Amino acid sequence: MVAENAPETNSSSSSVVDEPATTPAPAPAPTATATEPRIRLRQKTPITAPRVGAPEVTTTPYVGTGNPAAVLQRTMEALYEAPPEIEDNNEEIRKLDSQLDHLNDYMEKVEERLKEHNERITAMLQEQKAEREKRRQSFHERMQATKQEDDDFQAQLAALLNRVDVSRKRGTVIESSDA
Repeated sequence: MVAENAPETNSSSSSVVDEPATTPAPAPAPTATATEPRIRLRQKTPITAPRVGAPEVTTTPYVGTGNPAAVLQRTMEALYEAPPEIEDNNEEIRKLDSQLDHLNDYMEKVEERLKEHNERITAMLQEQKAEREKRRQSFHERMQATKQEDDDFQAQLAALLNRVDVSRKRGTVIESSDA
């Protein structure tokens, strides 16, 4: 019974050492193999998230064989180390970001070409509009001139017909006076 509560002292858990005798020893904590599996990632201590439904593990006052600064350094490295899946995702994100940059550059060039093309088309349409306006104005001027000529011709014709009518009336008056 006493052997069950004693901490393991094999070579795999040599980093676990009892706290100095100056502070009271805490209640024996469950061993790492009893609460969670030992997983080794890249030859560093894994960071495990608390599992749902698993008993909460209290921190033990055990300190590793190194100094506290080394433990803190290892912890910070473990925190900043990304799992392989995230590193793969980061690489994929970098590739996609690079592709997006190339696409943005291409779209800027396309937009510039479209802008130039649009300006050329707008200039061409303005020229065509000006030409149409000149033709329309010329057409109206010609129509006005033609109408004026027609009006002048009609006036001359009316004057000539009046003279003919006057001559006929005189001729009939002279004939009636001769008779």
